[in-house]
Amino acid sequence: MVEIVAKKYTKALITSLNDNDLKVFLKDLGEIVNVFSIEKFLDIIYSPCVSKSRKQNLLLELMGSDNGKIINFIKLLGEKDRFDILPFVYRELEAYIRRKNKSYIGLLYLNKKIESNVVEQIAKVLSGRFNVGLEIFQVEVQIEGIKLVIDDLGIEISFSRENFLNELKSYILKVI
Repeated sequence: MVEIVAKKYTKALITSLNDNDLKVFLKDLGEIVNVFSIEKFLDIIYSPCVSKSRKQNLLLELMGSDNGKIINFIKLLGEKDRFDILPFVYRELEAYIRRKNKSYIGLLYLNKKIESNVVEQIAKVLSGRFNVGLEIFQVEVQIEGIKLVIDDLGIEISFSRENFLNELKSYILKVI
């Protein structure tokens, strides 16, 4: 439900701000969103004992921006008591700007880290293949294989040792 509301606010921001203002807005919003990972901050934001105006003042103080548009946005969220949607609005705005610039983020799931130049080479090849800018981050997980996920493009490339062996067995059984 929160994500749906955040998308509506994001859509309104996109239609009312130009590209440069959106980038500045995203930068300012990013400063606030980082503190949403702190437990005590979340306690304050979700507390019914803390008034909306105090929450609003806290966010404005943390942001430290004099950008009138973001200040008005925070005030609007304060009136509607919707501070909890800020991280979702940030993600939606970031995704919109990345789509507009044809710049995407991919996650490479491996069971061990590989050298950064190999990751850069993979990003370079896939960037050329899909005609987009691509930044790849490694994620260590306990899988036997490799998996690349680019969510915004809807791409998932994976090679699993277990899957390969199952397909090989199946192929051999069909041939016999």
